[in-house]
Amino acid sequence: MAQNKLDALSEKVIKYFSSDNFSQPLIVHAKNPSDYRKAMDALSITTEILHASDFCVDNDELPLLSSILNAFDNVGKQVTLVGFDKMLKFLGAGELKSQLINILGKAKKGIVLVYQCSEVLSEMEHNDPRRSRYLYQVSTESSSSTEIVFIRDGLDVDPTASMYIKGMLRNLEDCQTNELKVITHKKKQDYPKALYSIKELDNYYQAIASYDPSLTSTLGEDAGTESNWQYMLTKLQQYKTIQKVFLSEFGSVSDLAAIFNHWSSFDENKQSLYLLAVKWSGTQNKYLFKVVDQNTAVDKFIINLYRYLLDYDHKCKEFYYLYGMRKELLYTLKDSEAATADFCLHVRIKQRDALYYLTDNTTQEKQKIIECLSCYTYSSSEITSILKVVYPELAQYLSEYHFNKPLLDEYFQEYKIQKVTNRVSEEFIRLVDNNAQKRDYFTLPSRSSIIDSIKRKDSLLYFVDALGVEYLGFIMEKCREMKLSAKVYVGRAQIPTITAINKPEIWDLFDADKRFDIKDLDGLKHDGEGDYNYQKTKLPYHITEELRIIREVLNKARIKLLQGECKKIIIASDHGASRLAVIHETFVNHETNEKGKHGGRCCKAGEQLDIPYITEENGYYALANYDLFQGGRKASVETHGGATLEELVVPIIEITLKAANIEVLFVNDVITVNTRKKNAAIILFSKTKLYNVSIKVDESYYTGVALEDNRYEFKMPEITRSGKYLATVYENNNIIAEALYFAVEKEIGKEKDMFAF
Repeated sequence: MAQNKLDALSEKVIKYFSSDNFSQPLIVHAKNPSDYRKAMDALSITTEILHASDFCVDNDELPLLSSILNAFDNVGKQVTLVGFDKMLKFLGAGELKSQLINILGKAKKGIVLVYQCSEVLSEMEHNDPRRSRYLYQVSTESSSSTEIVFIRDGLDVDPTASMYIKGMLRNLEDCQTNELKVITHKKKQDYPKALYSIKELDNYYQAIASYDPSLTSTLGEDAGTESNWQYMLTKLQQYKTIQKVFLSEFGSVSDLAAIFNHWSSFDENKQSLYLLAVKWSGTQNKYLFKVVDQNTAVDKFIINLYRYLLDYDHKCKEFYYLYGMRKELLYTLKDSEAATADFCLHVRIKQRDALYYLTDNTTQEKQKIIECLSCYTYSSSEITSILKVVYPELAQYLSEYHFNKPLLDEYFQEYKIQKVTNRVSEEFIRLVDNNAQKRDYFTLPSRSSIIDSIKRKDSLLYFVDALGVEYLGFIMEKCREMKLSAKVYVGRAQIPTITAINKPEIWDLFDADKRFDIKDLDGLKHDGEGDYNYQKTKLPYHITEELRIIREVLNKARIKLLQGECKKIIIASDHGASRLAVIHETFVNHETNEKGKHGGRCCKAGEQLDIPYITEENGYYALANYDLFQGGRKASVETHGGATLEELVVPIIEITLKAANIEVLFVNDVITVNTRKKNAAIILFSKTKLYNVSIKVDESYYTGVALEDNRYEFKMPEITRSGKYLATVYENNNIIAEALYFAVEKEIGKEKDMFAF
């Protein structure tokens, strides 16, 4: 086929139509869009353009070949047929060659403009060299071949797409681009021999892949629904790049975990986009990224967010790192009760180790923690160490309160552990029975004597019914968090430990506008419903609610102090309560004339009873062990009225704002010790006067002796080894300084003298 220049086309066409030497159609061939359009422009001046696409009987079908050929034959004017080759290319190379030979063999003058048909035309020319005079090429440079994308009808992905096959053919005839999209019912398989590169967009996911292939390399199709992909594509069309999409939706992609707290407010489409953003950009929260990387389906995401941690052994190095990140994420979720319930079911696969995987984010999990503590056996130290991570407030409840009275220190630490684990050991029963006979509590001051010694000016009374000393460790921890100072007095209530007898002696000392009656704690212990009622549920789920009530009382006190309504809040109580007396479920082996009152803990005094665990006071018999009198209404949660330490020993607490000017330091942070004499001692200095000062070193407490000039000496005979020690300083059991270090060195020279001759 001869090579000709485009600018000679018009002259060639004029000679063609005016010469008697040509009697057959002339095929004009272009190899690139630019030359094709220039050829079209030139031909439209001298000929009438006949579009093959005009012969589509149906908008979504190829034109009728017979109609095109018939029109070409019967047009009386000089004519140029365009689109003939373009529709034939859908039918394959064989049909294209056959029909071009067919039309070239007609005894009629006319132009047929074709595009990128080099191979077919060369073969035609090779087979019959005479055809070369009817083949005219206007291009010397070729462009890429045409690509066509079939978009499923109804899939709104590109407003520039051609409508159906007829519209596509018209755009092909105009040859504006080598990339063409068409909305059609047709499939690629309908044209198995097509010479075009045909792709299909059958759904929005495929549309996104065609728009930004790099995006789908990080996200599989099953990660979202068709609606999610449609939303995503809409955003891509609006913002052009995926990064701009994410920035517009989430403000930043530097740390997407920081906005996870908005997850519950996102609709499903935005949630899907969020997961894509996490997988695309990563996040500082490695747990979130691992969950998303594993599966990004929105409908499975929250369940996976809960469960994924179960894939890790709690002993592995990465566990607590991921645990903390997970807890932070789950804390912000709203309306996640179903997912929490699902997790609480699945965590059972870990059996005893399930405790390590739970959090205190929800009531369900708190109850599951208590269930684990009740169902499995853990050492006291193990319970404390685990709870500090999974349920810090329950760990605070179990934290030591230093009474400076060995009996109370031992008793209440054991009592709290057994209350939480929902069991009573034989050793503790022996301790209770021993106390019930000795009744050393009589050495404690009465509540009335304590309140008389307290200055009550500018103070308010919070009378918290049923607040026993078991909560003092928790109260001190909460006061530290709230920057409150608590001065605690421990005294004993009157027997029987009921409100009617014990309330007036404190309540009546305060004016009506200076006292607040807080009955929530006592109400919980008496009237527990549903999950709290012991007659329905044996587990101590109520503990979580007890801690919430006390925390709220302290927070209210803090607000009153901050608002300047008073200088001091006095928290007092009438009595404590016993959980262990409820779960022990033993009765006095002796019938009495009077029925048991207050859950069987006491009864009206009458006939003389020869029972060593009974004490008589205020016209009542009260039990000092865990037995119950017959006939009493069964306790719902906890009970009181008896004379066990948990019922009888109560606190009176002065709450004030923590002083900001307290500063302490060791006079000398290096001390020497004589191993034989065990004479380790250290002196603490404070710029302000302190009261009831103690330090804690290696889990041992040491009480300070006041010296002159705000100095306090602590003798520590247990310390005999050289080394570095960490001390915590307390005033009235309030932590006033932490992480104070001192060093111990041995008096080596003097000790060697003992062996000298």
